[in-house]
Amino acid sequence: MRLLNAGEVQLVDYMGSDLSVVQAARISNGAAMPEWRGAPDERLIKFLAEHQHMTPFEHATFKFYVKAPIFVVREWQRHRAFSYNELSGRYKKLKPEFFYPDMVRTQDEKNKQGSLPTDDYELGRQMRLALVDAYTTSWDRYEEMLELGVARELARAVLPVGTYTEMYVTGNFRNWVHWYNLRGAPDAQLEIQLYAQVVGDYLSEKMPLSWEALAK
Repeated sequence: MRLLNAGEVQLVDYMGSDLSVVQAARISNGAAMPEWRGAPDERLIKFLAEHQHMTPFEHATFKFYVKAPIFVVREWQRHRAFSYNELSGRYKKLKPEFFYPDMVRTQDEKNKQGSLPTDDYELGRQMRLALVDAYTTSWDRYEEMLELGVARELARAVLPVGTYTEMYVTGNFRNWVHWYNLRGAPDAQLEIQLYAQVVGDYLSEKMPLSWEALAK
């Protein structure tokens, strides 16, 4: 059994650039240009963002490979504007890889869905012990059921949401930035914030002007 506190995000494919946005916008008046024109195109991107002309930003797409705990992936998949394909526990035996936090957090009493960091060593120790116990027990039961002949699709039911899974996620630039603005915000769960920051780094590198115009 492996306890992990970091997943993985890789940009595996993308299509488009800041020029793609400009071309999509200018086709409306029959003036789509095949090359970048510098300052006028920079101003156009800013204009589109400021006036909420958003469809031109949908003409670039990005595909990511993601390895994350199930609870992070379920938060991610609430965004239905993306295309997802996830590792299936029906088709193969899952790996004994589980999440644990670097630091324990306590419930924020002023925010039902929020948490607050704490340096309480004993609380952190107790949580880690609880996670190790839960992960070890659930993995042992999982393997026992598989050895007895229980189908993978049923045996996986004992595994916790801290189990790591993998997926491909594809979406257009506009929706990626919208996702980033929500999941990278300070009030989002910390674990998905960390993934959002990595995605944001890729997007800002490939489409810096559009990123500057839309990202919050």
